[in-house]
Amino acid sequence: MRRFVKGVLIVWLAMTAITGGVAVAARREPLSDFARLFMTNPNGSLCRPPCLFGIRPGSTTYRNGIARMHAHPIARYFVPPMKALMPSWSGRNFSFVIGTHNGEEEPSSKITSLYMEFSNRLGVQSAKVDPLVLTAGDVLRYLGTPDTITVRGSIARLYYPDSRLIITIALSNRDKNGLDSTDPDPVLVVHMR
Repeated sequence: MRRFVKGVLIVWLAMTAITGGVAVAARREPLSDFARLFMTNPNGSLCRPPCLFGIRPGSTTYRNGIARMHAHPIARYFVPPMKALMPSWSGRNFSFVIGTHNGEEEPSSKITSLYMEFSNRLGVQSAKVDPLVLTAGDVLRYLGTPDTITVRGSIARLYYPDSRLIITIALSNRDKNGLDSTDPDPVLVVHMR
């Protein structure tokens, strides 16, 4: 009996050491650009999904959301001035909209959606801010494989219902079956509802 207990204890300690080592190694892996810029609070800590920029649609008030956007590291990509109560802003190669409508006539006091579309035609090309570039690999490295992928032509939508996210990408380099954390295909839209 003693030999059995000793064997179980050795196996348990070995599994604990392996699990702890994997957890430590995973924490050392730097966050992808997507996670670092989109899935964090203004102070840089990870926010609990569903969340973008520290904003939780349906919970965060409009005024609080605006304040969070101004304080968030993503703000450096927006063309100044970011007017305090404007529901949309542009970057050099994107536009961003905070939604407050939930199907009712009057807008909600809470944020209902966040929408960022990447396109040179939407941005302010002459802006003296860095362009913001995200790849499918950045998204997949953090969020993993989506629950569903739909494809229409050269556009794919990646659905993450637990995070309330729809990520639209251009299939420029790979097809739907070749998507992985190294995918260089550009993100076209990040939409949270």
